[in-house]
Amino acid sequence: MDTIGIKCESSGRGLYAKVKDKYNIGDGVIVKTERGIEFGQVTASNFNCCNDCHTSFIEIERKANSKDIEKNENLKKKASDAIPTMQSLIIKHKLDMKLIDIEILFDESKMIFNFTANGRIDFRELVKDLAGIYKTRIELRQIGVRDETKKIGGIGPCGRECCCKLFLNNVGDVAVKMAKNQNLSLNPSKISGLCGRLMCCLGYENEFYVEALKQMPMINSDIETIDGKGIVYYNDLLKKIVHVKIRNEDDSYEIKQFSLNQITKMKTNKVDDNEKDDEQVLKDVEVKF
Repeated sequence: MDTIGIKCESSGRGLYAKVKDKYNIGDGVIVKTERGIEFGQVTASNFNCCNDCHTSFIEIERKANSKDIEKNENLKKKASDAIPTMQSLIIKHKLDMKLIDIEILFDESKMIFNFTANGRIDFRELVKDLAGIYKTRIELRQIGVRDETKKIGGIGPCGRECCCKLFLNNVGDVAVKMAKNQNLSLNPSKISGLCGRLMCCLGYENEFYVEALKQMPMINSDIETIDGKGIVYYNDLLKKIVHVKIRNEDDSYEIKQFSLNQITKMKTNKVDDNEKDDEQVLKDVEVKF
């Protein structure tokens, strides 16, 4: 059996399913997840994958037909129309919360209201009002700022659409040491995303930089090159080029660039992947999530 990748429109999650039939990218599918019946879209068509490649596989009910697509559009409109009602109820009950979006499962068994708040919210009376209006199960789900950005999206500091919105399903832990590994400034404004937390790309790019760093010489260490002895000034980890400060005969210094095969002797970096972060730096940035 082949595997296909599926993205559920309501939650934006990336999922996988085993299939016998041929699916094309962009096909609509009705899937059964732990939340219920959802409408999804194929993002990766038939490819080979062993059973342990992913934690779980969802069940596909069927390919979406024209009526399913029309129903999905109507549900999205219904969810959009419910936003003003929800916001008015938040004001009525004087709740300190911010509505992010509303999801309606494809089988209309549940409405999910995603919101952010600084603390715990007593929304029991709010749920009663919502259940009376919409006559279905109501779930109020408090999400974090990273999830908020993933749902809303936007343009990141790099000028591209936010990775969490575009393709990332699970970022994992993001720590300050990852920025250090990449020789980035520890200024919060330079390494924070739209959510105000450390950028997701620091996490999934870190493995490359750790391996590259192990091959490069230590900064300020003595080094021997094809042009003589010098001191390591800077490492370009992407190009694997070493910038070396070499002393001339007139006691002046010159910065020269060398590839690793042009260096005859050097002391490489020792990178401890389990090293704990220093207690410093980002006062307004959450280091892990």
